Amino acid sequence: GGHNLKTDCQTFANGFNKISGLRDIKEELKKCTSKSEYDAKKNNYIRQCEEALTGLSNNTSSSYIFVQELKELELEINQITQKMEENKKKAMSETDPVKKAVLIQSIEEDGLLLQQKYKKKQELANKFNFDPKKKVDNLIESMKKAIKKGKKKRTDGSGGGNHKNPNSSDANSSDSEDDYSSDDSNNGNGGGKLKNKLGEYTKELEKIPEPRELTDAEQENVEKESKQKEKMQLLVVLFLAGIGYYFFIYLNNKREEAKKEINLFVRKIKKVIKEKAEIEQEKPKKARGNAKKEIEDFAKIELQKKIREFNKKIDKTSAGELSSVINETNDFIIDIKVKRQGLH
Repeated sequence: GGHNLKTDCQTFANGFNKISGLRDIKEELKKCTSKSEYDAKKNNYIRQCEEALTGLSNNTSSSYIFVQELKELELEINQITQKMEENKKKAMSETDPVKKAVLIQSIEEDGLLLQQKYKKKQELANKFNFDPKKKVDNLIESMKKAIKKGKKKRTDGSGGGNHKNPNSSDANSSDSEDDYSSDDSNNGNGGGKLKNKLGEYTKELEKIPEPRELTDAEQENVEKESKQKEKMQLLVVLFLAGIGYYFFIYLNNKREEAKKEINLFVRKIKKVIKEKAEIEQEKPKKARGNAKKEIEDFAKIELQKKIREFNKKIDKTSAGELSSVINETNDFIIDIKVKRQGLH
């Protein structure tokens, strides 16, 4: 939907401002000449309190998380594609066969990761009508064939006109473009951009010289760099695990603390108002006018103070976790009204 957490929380705060505008309700109740009129105005007051607490949409949490996941996936896909583009450019200019082989291996690994991201995006939004595995496999195959046959194409480049070898990377690229053309009719510019990008990869990779056979020493260096890369990947995994702990455990505990603090405030202020009401009930009727005003001002000031604190902490509490706080606050507002009526 068109909701976000910040907007919905602002709606929630605005609802409390509406309650503050009902301070003249007790004057209206004093003017009532019949029980039916009194009950009608009383019910209207309660209804406005309830309306102020229904500002949050039921699907706020799910829609907010859904949009955030899609944005994160888009960012990750762009980062992977950019990395493949950079490795492609490096491979085109690299003369060391060992380093070139490492770059090609990195392109293949990033291709597998890109396939996973597209698959997850397809599951989330059902936005792409193509097979992520097939398309990324075509990308990797076109790169590998272009690298292996690049030298041969330059040697046999004279003559031949427009005739294409059906086994060449050009033919494979043409087949790939046909596949993506079918996606264009369903996906608009999205499929066309992907098709053009893969076409650019294929054409530019054809310019990369074919690597010579690696010597034993060079092969050993490749294996050594691969092991070093595995160690680096392990460190990255450990780092991400630490990040995951922070976001999913530490921050979750902070959210729980914020909820407990707000609930504790609700119980505390209800207790104070109840005690004040009981004390003032014992005073003569003439002294109750000021007492009612004091209780009302006290509740209003404390509530507005807590709303400001609540808005500062709201980013640490998801909308889905606010239901218990909303219910407690609803009871709290009604309880304030009841205590006020007890002083009439």
